[in-house]
Amino acid sequence: PKPQNPLSMKKSINYKLIKMYSNFFGGGNQGGNDGGYGANGGGGMGGPPAANNIFIRSFKVYSPAFIGKPEVNKGNKIILPSSALAELARLRISYPMTFMVSNPQLAKKSYCGVLEFSAEEGMCHLPVWMMENLFLEEGAEVILRNVTLNKGTFMKIRPHETAFIDLGDPKAILEREMINYACIFKGDTININHQGRDYLIDIMECKPND
Repeated sequence: PKPQNPLSMKKSINYKLIKMYSNFFGGGNQGGNDGGYGANGGGGMGGPPAANNIFIRSFKVYSPAFIGKPEVNKGNKIILPSSALAELARLRISYPMTFMVSNPQLAKKSYCGVLEFSAEEGMCHLPVWMMENLFLEEGAEVILRNVTLNKGTFMKIRPHETAFIDLGDPKAILEREMINYACIFKGDTININHQGRDYLIDIMECKPND
């Protein structure tokens, strides 16, 4: 759905992440430098990965419904197979682990963290909202690559509905729910669940990098 009259929103939707998320926004230690910023602590500034520290693999993607874990839909942390953990350990890629996930058929990409390593071999499980953003169907191919993301200080959002801005304390709600997100980047549309209702929110701007 398209945003509904964002100019009519009653409250500011620019957030200084230094104040809101100083305890958990930051970069990881993985290779790559593809924009966006992390949400798991640290402060990596990006840069090219060492040639022997690149994790890049193809998986068949399925929604969390296939394994009875709807909680995966809350945030952007995915489920990978145990073999992925073994390879990441061999490459000495440390936590927090952050990945670029892409649809190779449409050149669409997003970023994510990892929740656990319990998927069947060759499979991964993404939140439904992320699959929709990437135009992925059940069983489609995705490519995962480890990345380094910069520490964030600011983001500008645009809710799809003014109902989110009209909530009692949207800033506190956003702060609480963002704990479930490993990272965000400009151009993504995230899902915030509050009291059983989903609110789609566009990420319009991130600083220092998009």
